[in-house]
Amino acid sequence: VSALLFAFAVYWPQARTSVTATAVDGVQTPTSSNAPVQLIEQSLGIQPPAYTGLPQRQEKNLQVRFPEGSRLTWNLAFQPQPASVDLVFLDGSRVALKKIGDSWQASKVMLQSSLYRLQVNNTAIGEDKLYRLDAIKDSAPQIRVMQPDRNLSLVELGQTDWPLSLEAEDDYGLGASQLRIQLAQGSGE
Repeated sequence: VSALLFAFAVYWPQARTSVTATAVDGVQTPTSSNAPVQLIEQSLGIQPPAYTGLPQRQEKNLQVRFPEGSRLTWNLAFQPQPASVDLVFLDGSRVALKKIGDSWQASKVMLQSSLYRLQVNNTAIGEDKLYRLDAIKDSAPQIRVMQPDRNLSLVELGQTDWPLSLEAEDDYGLGASQLRIQLAQGSGE
């Protein structure tokens, strides 16, 4: 009886292991081609137009605010590696990302606000989430006439010069500027 118990004790763990191995072998483990693709790293570079004087910056978020006309550069990493990655914009346009090393990259000059989604292997990723890109409009320069203080000014007899004072401002500052003034005189003017 003790020999039988000893033999059972020695062989029983091996039998259990082989049964477990068989059960594990019988279950299909997901392979890299069947595993869902997940976004593991993301950054969005923003290069504003040169006239703004703003520096380039990197954001870790895929939803950003930027000056209109900026070049946006996406840099994304996925696990496992997909076969294709696209940005699909709400207007129907697409930007295909290119694989460079372990990351996927693309860039686009954005002239207006938009919504987009990530599409991996021709399927939306992240529960079909939409990302927002907000373009900050460039305001036109503002010019204010400080002097003369009234709209209609008449030239007095013997007047040779005209006092004129203006203020100008722009949201990104002003460089060298010129103002052209037209003098209207004569009957009916």
